Amino acid sequence: MNILEVGFGTGLNCFLTINYLIENEFKIKVYYHALEPYPVDKKLINKLSNGFQGKLYSEIHHLKWNMDQTINDGIVIHKSSKMVQHLKLEKKYDLVFFDAFGPRVEDKLWDISVLKLIFNLMNSNGIFVTYCAKGQVRRDLEQIGFKVERLPGPPGKREMLRAIKTNNGTQKLEAGLKE
Repeated sequence: MNILEVGFGTGLNCFLTINYLIENEFKIKVYYHALEPYPVDKKLINKLSNGFQGKLYSEIHHLKWNMDQTINDGIVIHKSSKMVQHLKLEKKYDLVFFDAFGPRVEDKLWDISVLKLIFNLMNSNGIFVTYCAKGQVRRDLEQIGFKVERLPGPPGKREMLRAIKTNNGTQKLEAGLKE
């Protein structure tokens, strides 16, 4: 399974995902590619790591940047300082955590060209999730070819979006590119 996270930030998505896989003894190979051009200050990370039991959270944050590193049998993490706009097609992703700041703060990350890039980096039936539930983002994802649904959000967020890359979506995007 290949996972892409846009906006690594404090590493919470990475930690929760990897911790879940380890605790539930999933026997799958995972490649977790996290993008974060502006890493969070080490002092804050150290402060946050005190709230997590075990060494996994700290271990994730002590991994070197811009290289593959194995943290558990079958789990590879690559933390990259690249911006998503500079990502090249090296892998196809099954799951994308699009955890960038919202369109008001990071409007360039929410441009339809970036969302198309992400779409093209995903496998068919790949899942894209984001805490941003703005109507324009939902419409853009649908225009690209995702099947989009609103889900209840975590505490503090009313809704979030889950979008699935369907085969119909791939055909729709390819047709749109030819126009």
